[in-house]
Amino acid sequence: MRSRKGQLKSELLPKLTHVIMGEEDHKHAGTFTLSEVFLKSSKDLIAHLPDFSKWSCHKLACIQFTLGTTAQPKLVALSHYQMLNGARAVAAAFNINDKHVIACALPFFRISIFNLVCLSPFLTECRIVFPDASPLPRNLYSSVNKYKCTTLLSNGAALRLLLKIGQTQRVKLTVLENILLIGDRVSQDVLRLIKVQAENVKIIARRQPFNLPRPDLNTLG
Repeated sequence: MRSRKGQLKSELLPKLTHVIMGEEDHKHAGTFTLSEVFLKSSKDLIAHLPDFSKWSCHKLACIQFTLGTTAQPKLVALSHYQMLNGARAVAAAFNINDKHVIACALPFFRISIFNLVCLSPFLTECRIVFPDASPLPRNLYSSVNKYKCTTLLSNGAALRLLLKIGQTQRVKLTVLENILLIGDRVSQDVLRLIKVQAENVKIIARRQPFNLPRPDLNTLG
């Protein structure tokens, strides 16, 4: 691997460009450290962060901003218990099991998406496929059909555009059985497109990303 910060080149991980090390004592020529990241911020913003030296790895696994849909975004701390239990609750609500092959068409900078797609394989033995590092993955149709994906994880707005593209190119997602739409309202136009482009989909599950109740289920006739 050729080492240049922000421009890593690896044959094993061709998409990898940035690595941030969480430990200052172990440095590598091609990686950033947390202190370097913090130095790019401002003193006022850093002053609001907790004292990292006093963090317990058993009580705190990550920090994440809330969505800000009902109030100003807030920085919250999550333990690994909360992350695992959240992923377990969502996987149970969606009935995810070892027979699922999930195509993730969402970026996982939101911790809820990260938890679901990264921890579900350990909890349920399902498989995850990332068609592309983009909210509108160009390789979605080929990836879904190649890996026989049973489930698609997306949102209403992105899925509408993806299905429109597929309709124009005359390709379908016939192997899909379920679609999980996260965080957005689902329009009637999207439901119509799903019936046309993914004719074997029986259930669409919709839910807000940070809520853990059971999702709404719509059975397509």
